[in-house]
Amino acid sequence: DMWQAQIHALICKQAAVHFYSDNLTDKQIEQGFMKPCRDIGACVRDILKDLGKEARICVLPEGPQTIPYVAE
Repeated sequence: DMWQAQIHALICKQAAVHFYSDNLTDKQIEQGFMKPCRDIGACVRDILKDLGKEARICVLPEGPQTIPYVAE
């Protein structure tokens, strides 16, 4: 649906979106305006190293089937 592409584009403009997949190439992921992630743990560590321990990170382990919530 068109609204899904629009929301995805808005998110990618505001935040760095890292994408893990065993089935897509880095080029395919980058064509979707995302950054390839081949190791989730290493990716999270790198983000925290770059942005600091107070950085806000959202991990959606089941992709769009995950219901995100904010834990304080």
